[in-house]
Amino acid sequence: DGTSYQSGTVFAGVAPGSYPVTTKSAAGCISAATIVTVNPQSATPVATITASGPVTFNYGGSVTLTANPAAEYLWSNGATTQSITLRNVSESGNYTVTVTNAAGCSASSSATAVTISKASLTVTANNQTKTYDGNAYSGGNGVTITGFAGSDDATSLTGALVYNGTAQGAKNAGAYTIDPSGYTSANYNITYASGTLTIDRKGLTVTANNQTKSYGAPNPA
Repeated sequence: DGTSYQSGTVFAGVAPGSYPVTTKSAAGCISAATIVTVNPQSATPVATITASGPVTFNYGGSVTLTANPAAEYLWSNGATTQSITLRNVSESGNYTVTVTNAAGCSASSSATAVTISKASLTVTANNQTKTYDGNAYSGGNGVTITGFAGSDDATSLTGALVYNGTAQGAKNAGAYTIDPSGYTSANYNITYASGTLTIDRKGLTVTANNQTKSYGAPNPA
């Protein structure tokens, strides 16, 4: 107000605006005025998360979580982008985001729960037919896999394919089961279906030997 002085250099409760500030010495000398600008206090940011779709789904789908516009972002999974996309079962969980505005003020969102369940996958052993050859059977004839999501294929699975069942060691003609197993996956519930090994009988020819005898002679032994 041009007349009131204080001993400290901190002014409290001053409304935004520009003010001339002077200093007064102990001898009563008054300095030239310096213009000091008080800026409005930055508004406290609000952090929100918007989901692009359902947050509960099976593997093969996805959801994108987007924070409201801000200068900086920090998600609970460590991402620093405005949006994150989740698609793997391992990414199920509660997600929060901390946003920071240009003034350096921060706020954190409430949690958004995302639940991603395993998709179903069926592994079926291929049938095989062979003719009896006296050799014991082992292994299998490959498998057919149905239910992959997107561009996934057998290389997306872990573990190793193995074959069991009554076909293993089978030698004689008949029908036997080929049972696949061994694959594992973080994103699929795997169901196995058996195939069939069919061993056909081998054709066999029995030919009587020729025989010669003289008239009146005893029959040959």
